[in-house]
Amino acid sequence: MTRLACIQSLLCALALGAQAADAPTTAPEMVSIQPRLEKGRKLALYMLRSDVRTGRPDLGFRGRTPVDLEVVESGPKGLVIAWTLGKTELVDAKGKVLELPAANPMLEVNNGLRLEFELDETLSVVALKNREQALAKIHQVIDLIANSTPEAEREKLKTAMLKVFESGPFLENAFSKEVNLFFALAGVELPASGALEGDVDLPLPMGEATIPTRQRAAIERMDADSIVVRSVAEADPKLAADAMRKMLAAMSEQAGTPAPDEKDIPEFQFKDETRHVIDRKTGLPRSAELKRTAVIGDKSRVQTFQVMRREDWPAPEPEAIRFFGVRVGRSATQPDRGEPPGKE
Repeated sequence: MTRLACIQSLLCALALGAQAADAPTTAPEMVSIQPRLEKGRKLALYMLRSDVRTGRPDLGFRGRTPVDLEVVESGPKGLVIAWTLGKTELVDAKGKVLELPAANPMLEVNNGLRLEFELDETLSVVALKNREQALAKIHQVIDLIANSTPEAEREKLKTAMLKVFESGPFLENAFSKEVNLFFALAGVELPASGALEGDVDLPLPMGEATIPTRQRAAIERMDADSIVVRSVAEADPKLAADAMRKMLAAMSEQAGTPAPDEKDIPEFQFKDETRHVIDRKTGLPRSAELKRTAVIGDKSRVQTFQVMRREDWPAPEPEAIRFFGVRVGRSATQPDRGEPPGKE
């Protein structure tokens, strides 16, 4: 299984195979990020998500889910962690919890769900150990979605959705997004100054297709307490469309539905931007953030994901959302602020 946007693999590939941009002739000072996690270690976290699309009203809130992380097993070949979800809440830009009773069934569905992930020595997710328990939750989610559709279409919709989740890695990828984001920099080495650049393929959640991207990663700031790492990956629009066609064909095959016509999938812009704040004492993130932007013609979608320590809340504007120029209540097409990593 690949980690979210394969961030760690991207950075490892860059560190191993790419030249440091603007690097001096002598070898640069390298900074290694080595998380220290022993059996029994616990962390109290929040997951935050937002999703803004062209043509949809920006409702001005994000989903916030408490997560309890516990190291169940620890050894030289990796870890087993428990990732236990609480009730999702909707919070506004100031961190205030919003009461929307109609949304409660969906917000409550994962409350108490304990997921157990096997991680390899690089802390990449390689298996969801209690897959059946996760799949049972997916059944509940699908029932909630289907019940909001016309009765004549419900069974067909449920069957198609279940085929996608019950086959291949789609289920694992759906639940491991934030786990992979949180541990994305484990074991990575980066130059203390300058940036790394390289061409790296981003795997898609279904099928064998990948999106070729140009990746740039750099340490934005470093002091005695923390390291801030930022990376950007951008795809060629034509190659991104080719990869998307392959992925949608794989999803259609799993669901037993016709594949979309190739001409209906135009070229599109795709960019991932990440920002991690690493505690130097433990090598663990205080915050891990991803902004994903896709633009097709005059339509766009901007998703943000964040995992942060609960003790650091309230956080009315996640750093990546502020830094990258996407704010709750703003248009998804608002241009980014700031320069690419390494260009400040």
